Amino acid sequence: MPRKSPRKGIIHAGGAVLRAVELDFATEHYLARKRARGAAVNTLRAYGADLADLQGYVAGHGISLLGLIAERHVQGWMDDMAARQLCARSIARRVACARQLFAHAMTEAWITHDPAATARIKFRAERVVAPETADIVRMIDAIAPIGWQALRDRALLSLMFDAALRVSEACALDVPRAFAPYTVDLVRQVVHVPDKGGGDGTVGIGDTATKRLRDWLSARTALAAERPIGSELFVSSRSGRFTRQGIALLIQRRGAAVGLDLTTHMLRHRRVGDMVERMGLDVARGMARHAHTSTTADVYGAHAAQVIHQRIREAGDPLAATGSMA
Repeated sequence: MPRKSPRKGIIHAGGAVLRAVELDFATEHYLARKRARGAAVNTLRAYGADLADLQGYVAGHGISLLGLIAERHVQGWMDDMAARQLCARSIARRVACARQLFAHAMTEAWITHDPAATARIKFRAERVVAPETADIVRMIDAIAPIGWQALRDRALLSLMFDAALRVSEACALDVPRAFAPYTVDLVRQVVHVPDKGGGDGTVGIGDTATKRLRDWLSARTALAAERPIGSELFVSSRSGRFTRQGIALLIQRRGAAVGLDLTTHMLRHRRVGDMVERMGLDVARGMARHAHTSTTADVYGAHAAQVIHQRIREAGDPLAATGSMA
């Protein structure tokens, strides 16, 4: 629990007297609230790092109280981050995190205004150019199902692509067993994963991925008879849980074998992008497990634009009705 903040008072314009709250206390209180509401560990760690950066900047200007942070300090912090050569996306993320802290502080009546309210920064999202679905399927099919590592790789890549899993979600999966929160249900053909922002998510999988998972689980059972392994669904070469780096290297190596330059995110991007084009944003949002359709549209805007163009074409040619073909 956050430690108690000093009970001092700050007189704001208009005569309002508010409790003076230390910035580090406010940060701990905010993160504790997020933790209590199910925020993921990685999310809390990232938020903590972003707010520590803000705290370090204002401390350099002799400020430790939350209520003394003004708009000029937030603008100065943004300039400082730019001077440290942080990219626009990173600066925008940190400012958004600070804005959430200030909103929390206003709810708690610690401050009366948001000093980040006017802070704006624009950036252009990097466009992900993922291989076509046929190329990804070709890569997976090129893995001969001989040996436990090959069976593991076929099952892992098939599952990640079919369910559009994030690499962290694939790392968290355990073998099917009672009370396992994150695992595959081969009977119902679904996979239960930890959502990025906290909580749980469920995604359906197809017959091919299900069969390859069954083949891998049979090989895994035989492997467990030879060496001690834990509850992880996908076992690394060292008989431990796969790391993000381990899966990234695996995908890079398997892609290079068929002439593809692949990253872990490309599998997810291609799968969700296909769903946007074939089924629309609402269905794709469910597969991507985004909280809002607007997020799906922002990330997969190029795919969404193709859907819009196709629907416009399907609506008919307005010039054809006038008979103008010249």
